[in-house]
Amino acid sequence: MTFKEIVRGSEMYALKASSSYFGAKDLEAGKASLKQRKDEAFSEPETAVLWCSDGWIRGGFAWIDSWEGRLDAVTGKDLSAFADEYFMKNLEIIALRLSPDEYAARKKNIDSYGFTAISSAKAFWWQ
Repeated sequence: MTFKEIVRGSEMYALKASSSYFGAKDLEAGKASLKQRKDEAFSEPETAVLWCSDGWIRGGFAWIDSWEGRLDAVTGKDLSAFADEYFMKNLEIIALRLSPDEYAARKKNIDSYGFTAISSAKAFWWQ
């Protein structure tokens, strides 16, 4: 908890509050690195299938087709907003992946802990 609060109070706050935390060169270098990792994944059929399956989990096949364009559109302001929403406002983020049947069977208990279902309307990676 102490380490988390130190990081949240310094680095995460700087990421959120300072528009220069990610300079233009750093942001472009990060995007280029992600694109290179994708290209490397697609160099072999086995790793391409893994990349596509991970992409499908994140947002379906439309996500795979639109990934690069969406990455190009990300700005430093987007990163700051993400940091604010997911690091500064959430002390812990815990995700559960359940089948609809299992969720239905445990709904009352799961909901009592404050979990909410992720949907395309709520998940930033689908928007």
